[in-house]
Amino acid sequence: MGTPVIGILRDPRQSASNFLTEQEAKLNLPGGTLSGLLRTKGVPNTKTRLDHAFTLRTGKGRIIGAVFKADQRQSRQLDDEYEIDPNAHGEVADIVGQSLTNRTLSVERYDLYTDVMEEVFGDRELSMLTDQSQGFRLREAWRGPGGLFTGGQRLYEYSPVWFEDIGRTLDAHGDRIVRVTATLRWGRRQRVV
Repeated sequence: MGTPVIGILRDPRQSASNFLTEQEAKLNLPGGTLSGLLRTKGVPNTKTRLDHAFTLRTGKGRIIGAVFKADQRQSRQLDDEYEIDPNAHGEVADIVGQSLTNRTLSVERYDLYTDVMEEVFGDRELSMLTDQSQGFRLREAWRGPGGLFTGGQRLYEYSPVWFEDIGRTLDAHGDRIVRVTATLRWGRRQRVV
């Protein structure tokens, strides 16, 4: 019987990482390009925007959990202006933008025992919408995938935000999860990052 050979076991993830780093150097690619293509966690590596990359946060950075649907809308009235000319034949001469009429963010969320919809946005529980005495700040964050198709991060802030509509759906059929729907109206939306 021979002497048992004791080898140094290497972490297979580390050797794969080293291999990818070597290949990037050989191919003159930016660091993380190949590993980004093989990444399995986080935002999928794609050029198309996906909802994996989207998070809603309070103005203080707290992530608003259990949101399963968000719908942001803006509307602006546009007026057609016509030239007064016998040769114009009724064609539009200009389009004039008017005021911004719709500024809403509709959010659907699962109600949790620990915090209900209103509390998670930084307000106390509202028995009636008239209990809301001031607006709050809300942040919409988009984080792009890393690697070959880097998208970076975009952060938008809504301020001030008020509850315009809120309601709960209770249903004894199906999964019996309480779903909350709220329409938020915001005053200004601006890109922060």
